[in-house]
Amino acid sequence: MSKETDRELENLAYNVSLLRRQHGLSKTEMAKLLKIGAGTLGKLEDGEIPAALTVDIFFGLQKHFGIRPRDLLAQRLEEETGG
Repeated sequence: MSKETDRELENLAYNVSLLRRQHGLSKTEMAKLLKIGAGTLGKLEDGEIPAALTVDIFFGLQKHFGIRPRDLLAQRLEEETGG
């Protein structure tokens, strides 16, 4: 993979994990929301490309969290801090 692809995968893994944590979802809850298995979500959050990764996951993330697929890949989302 190219360095850009590696960076995009790292961003995706980070962002999926961040969104799950920010919304207080367990891996099982997030997986159900995205209609994937918890193992698939775990691999994704670990930065692996799971065999079950489809564009449907991106559409699910956009539908439930309002984040465009390209934004999930292009940059790391900012963590919300309590203030």
